[in-house]
This record gives sequence, structure tokens and C-alpha cells, in this order.
Amino acid sequence: MIKPILERGQQALVLVPEIGLTPQTINRFRKRFNVPIEVIHSGLNDTERLNAWLSARDKVAGIVIGTRSALLTPFADLGIIIVDEEHDTSYKQQDSLRYHARDVAVMRANKEQIPIILGSATPSIETLQNALAGKYHHLILSQRAGLAVPTTNKVIDVKGQFLEAGLSAPLIAELRRHLEAGNQVMLFLNRRGFSLPHVPRMWLDSRMSPL
Repeated sequence: MIKPILERGQQALVLVPEIGLTPQTINRFRKRFNVPIEVIHSGLNDTERLNAWLSARDKVAGIVIGTRSALLTPFADLGIIIVDEEHDTSYKQQDSLRYHARDVAVMRANKEQIPIILGSATPSIETLQNALAGKYHHLILSQRAGLAVPTTNKVIDVKGQFLEAGLSAPLIAELRRHLEAGNQVMLFLNRRGFSLPHVPRMWLDSRMSPL
């Protein structure tokens, strides 16, 4: 979607929910597109932000990537807006001037008569409703990018099973298998106040950090 926009001499705005996502996103875009790319987020000082704004306003930058504040950037010839992870609550400005960057992006795209893409694997209820109602074009990606494979999910019925510190034998075996393969494991607990000393040490790897 961005390629033909750039070929027409227009610019693209890409919104991401968090500053932490910008470095990897920037690297991917710089490898893909041979145009100047500016970054805008709350971590910039006033001079850096001003330079990025002027670069977009003067049509030096072909692509601007940033968090919600990047939506307020002046563009010489904006051709498309892309909102990555549109469901993320980070797009909501809660203090001072309150606004929802996703909704404002939709309004800006409408006023400037340019396309906007709201991307998400878990869309917000309102966005999904707009898509199902025909207000938005509903595009479904049936395949993952590159060589990525779909995730697999398993449900373990612990009824009648012996539990060690609340963990079943199949779960402990799966944890051990991944640790022995050199992988890492994330274990989410449904209650607070839980500490690792209560978990059997025999299956824990020394590389695991306390939760």
C-alpha cells in the first residue's frame, strides 16, 4: 500500500502504539524503502521534534513513523495513514488534551480524502463493528508474513491430576522440554502474591528470572 503512494511522490504516516516498537519498525522500513524516514515520539526533545515536523512539512521525509503524537505532524502531501495495532489503549491521550489517536486518524484521513489502514489481529469492538457493518472495508490476512507459522494452543484439563504448586505434570514436562532446548518460557499466573520459592526447583532453569 505504501509503495504506490511513494511512487506518486506522496508521503506516508505510520502510527505504532509504543516507543519500544519504533526501532524494529524503522529498521524494516529503511530496508524496504529508499526514502528519508523520520521518527516522532515523546522521547524526542523540542529540537528533534521540530526537525522532524519541518522534514515532513517540507516534503523531505517520505515516511513518518511514530506514536500517537505523530498524528499531529504537518505534511506537504500526505497520501496514506496506517495505524498498527489499532486496538491498543496507548493511542488514547488520557491527560491534558484528551483524544484517541486512532479516531482522530480516521477523521484526518476522511478530511484529506486519503486511505487509512487500521491493522490488528485482535481489533477493537468498535472497529470490528464498523467493518462488519460495511463502514470499513474488511480485509483478512489468511497467511502469515514470510516463513512464520501459526501458533498452537493447548488446553490441559487438570481435573483429577496431581498438581505440584498448582502445575500439572504435562505442563512441567513442556516447560522442561523448552528449557532443555535452550528456549525461554513465560508463565502467566492468575493471582498476585505468588513467588517462585513455592514452585518445585527441579524443573526450573537457573536462567529464569523471578516473575
